[in-house]
This record gives sequence, C-alpha cells and structure tokens, in this order.
Amino acid sequence: MKKLYFFLLLYGSASIQVAGQQLEFIRENVVFRLDSAHLTVTADLWLKNPHAQNVTQTFHIPFACEGSNYVTDSLNVLDCSSNTYLKTFRKNVAGAMVQVSIAGHEQKKIKVNYIQNHDRKRAGYILTKVKYWNKPLPDAQYTLIVENPSIRIDSTSIKADNISNEAGKIKQTWHKYNFSPSKELCFYFHFE
Repeated sequence: MKKLYFFLLLYGSASIQVAGQQLEFIRENVVFRLDSAHLTVTADLWLKNPHAQNVTQTFHIPFACEGSNYVTDSLNVLDCSSNTYLKTFRKNVAGAMVQVSIAGHEQKKIKVNYIQNHDRKRAGYILTKVKYWNKPLPDAQYTLIVENPSIRIDSTSIKADNISNEAGKIKQTWHKYNFSPSKELCFYFHFE
C-alpha cells in the first residue's frame, strides 16, 4: 500500500509540473506598413517547447490601442508548421487570446496578421508583452515601411537602427537582442 501511495504521489507531482510548464518566446520579426488610414502588421513569432512533454499554452496577442480609438480588423493567426489557422477567442479592443500546442523539444512559427486604423498622428505596436514570458526576447526585428509620399515620420519612441529612403519608400529598421522593452514602439507622423 505504501508503494502504491508513493507512485500516486509521484504521478500527481509530475502532473502538476507538466501543467505548469511554459513555452518560450524566442524570436519575433514584424513588418509594419503605414498608409493614410491603417497600420498593417505582419508578425512572425517563434515559440519553443524546452520540455520533453507536449505543452499547450494560451497567450495574449495585444493590439496597440488607447480605449476604443483604434479598431483592429482582419486578424488571423497561422500555425506555419501545420499550415492551419488558429482560433482566436476573447477578442476585444485590447487584443485576442490564442492557444498553441507544441510537441516536446520542438519549435513553431506563428504568423499574426492584422490591420488597425490610426488617428493620422500616431500608430504603434505593443512590445512590453515580452515581460509576460519572464525572460528577455533573444532576437527581435521590426521594420516600418511607408510608401505614401505624403506621410512624414516625425519620430519614433525607440530610435531606429537604420533608416533608408529609396524611390520614395521610407524604411526604418530595429534589431534587438536579449530584448526587455520598457515601452511600446510608437510611430509619430503627419501628412503633407
């Protein structure tokens, strides 16, 4: 009976440990396209399961918003490894929830796309979501593309690593390693 109790206790503690295991957010590559009415966001997110067991985790995809001023449309989340769209739930003005399952010791690329309106002065992307993963993001790259010649970027909340202007197409890029952002990436602009 003591052996049975020991194995039940061991199994119970292992179950609790597996339930508490989390995926790791290891890379993000985001392209922003700013036009006269919208910010289109295309984000590739890489997640890793460092554990031997399969892990299913729900996480929040935040939208850059202030109250109800910004409307987000056309959200889709693609699991690139299985080429299937993940169901989003609890979608509201602040973001959406999505559930991801990854086999033990595997990685997965998730593609998030959405279109968000802006107030013709400011648009942005939530970076501080990284803190919910409890460690810095090892690799992050962000690219802002503006093809409308009447849009002028006044400033950004984080200084770009590179800015180019070729044939009227403005491109700003940021590349971060072991990134623990303390603020969001905001773009401030006006129209000429």
